[in-house]
Amino acid sequence: MTEQKTTSAATADSLRHEFSASPPQAIKAPRPLPRPSAASAPSAKSGALRGETPDEIAARLTARITLPAAKLDRKHVPAELLDALDRAGLGSNDALPAGLFSALALMSAAAGPRVTVEPIDGLGLGPKNAALRVCLLTEDRSVPLMSATVMEAAYGLQNDLLDRYTARVAIERSALAVTDRRKLHALATQAALALGNPMPPPLADDAQDGIEAPPRLVVDDGALRALIDASAGGTGVFLSDERRMANFARAGCGDPVTAAALNATALGHPLVGTDRKSGRVALRRLPVSVVGVLTIAECEGLQTAKAEESLGTVFVRARPHAGGGDGTALLALARRIHELGAANDTKLRLHEPAMTALVAAADRWKIGVDPRLNPLATYIDQLTDMALRLAVASHLVTSALDMKLSAEIPVTAMRTAIGIIDDLVLPASRHVLAPVSAASTEEADAIRIIAALRRHTSAADPIIERRELYRGLQNSVPSMPRFKAAARLLHHLKLITPAPPPDGRKGEYLASEAPLHN
Repeated sequence: MTEQKTTSAATADSLRHEFSASPPQAIKAPRPLPRPSAASAPSAKSGALRGETPDEIAARLTARITLPAAKLDRKHVPAELLDALDRAGLGSNDALPAGLFSALALMSAAAGPRVTVEPIDGLGLGPKNAALRVCLLTEDRSVPLMSATVMEAAYGLQNDLLDRYTARVAIERSALAVTDRRKLHALATQAALALGNPMPPPLADDAQDGIEAPPRLVVDDGALRALIDASAGGTGVFLSDERRMANFARAGCGDPVTAAALNATALGHPLVGTDRKSGRVALRRLPVSVVGVLTIAECEGLQTAKAEESLGTVFVRARPHAGGGDGTALLALARRIHELGAANDTKLRLHEPAMTALVAAADRWKIGVDPRLNPLATYIDQLTDMALRLAVASHLVTSALDMKLSAEIPVTAMRTAIGIIDDLVLPASRHVLAPVSAASTEEADAIRIIAALRRHTSAADPIIERRELYRGLQNSVPSMPRFKAAARLLHHLKLITPAPPPDGRKGEYLASEAPLHN
């Protein structure tokens, strides 16, 4: 009764209060859910978007993550890359989106660290950070999802770099051996002069000096040790076959230096994250330059993705790789781009018409998006950064045709990037991020409760103990006040109702209603 009176007296402001992540409180004797009142009903202040009805709020909170099925217009793909993708067996309507992004991620990495991008105010894109992060989305990881032809091109470029590196290591060793021979030759000459013996023959010196940094590596299995070793040098692209992208969050666990170095590689600045569950230092989930796989269930974790973690990340539907295809053209293109990037230090910048096109597109992308719905609103705000990354990749591909890399990114490259975002990136973000986006802490916690109820209950078996539900959510809904606030919201929306205990049991039980499972 005391709790019910307290709830009735609560204000709308108290409902939108963000409780700190304090240790869970002890659960007292079971009590029924409070009746919704004017104070406890959701309002614009407590998170509901202005003008939404309760049914519209319920529909938004119960929306499910789905696989995007958008089609890419082939005119948005640079002709040189489209031809290579067709030869690789990736030019069909089903395969083109995932194949395109995987190939663009490879081409951006192939350019190397000497190609940088002039930062643009408000975009957050800094030098050496034009890489793409590609999330291949799937419901079934039991079939091959990575394109073997893209991996073939990546490994071919990797082998080129390793061969050059090995040759330079041999040159360095040869130079050291020549130094030793010079010392011995000088001693032999001095001895011949002192003893009056014939002079030794001239010393042939064909060694070359100098050695470059270790090459970028491509990791095929996502193993922790291999990932850390490969990242030590800097700007690589990682191909992860049949592995969860979420696994990369554990790279660098317990080692702040490694975690900071990996984040600096991906983001351009150090960012040390702490895993809330283990308390250990870890690499953040999304910023690694990677082509990886996420299942629909794993996408629920994107609700907590910060702006810097989703920067440069695209979501695209994966298609089972049928095999076949010829990756020779992709490898040749990657080699030419690497040669372009290695020739000179180049700082790319947007041509004025390209900037005008980008500004106009950015205003259009934000239409109809409520700025409080995060992470979707934050992701759409960063589409200008995504457009610049895609324009850089497109510019590199077209420049490889005549092997002349202009410092100005032309408007044609920006139009290509905008078309790709319109066809693929923006629709996919709505499929993946809109269902996990919320306008308040209560809504975010309510979405987490809905996900838990869908895992543990069904329309045929809707009953669950309230204490069991809360215990399973302590890592994501860390305090009882927050859990209660979200439960009140769900009760008001008629998505959960109090339920009598099953026969022979005690405690407080809830029932998930049918609309939650539809």
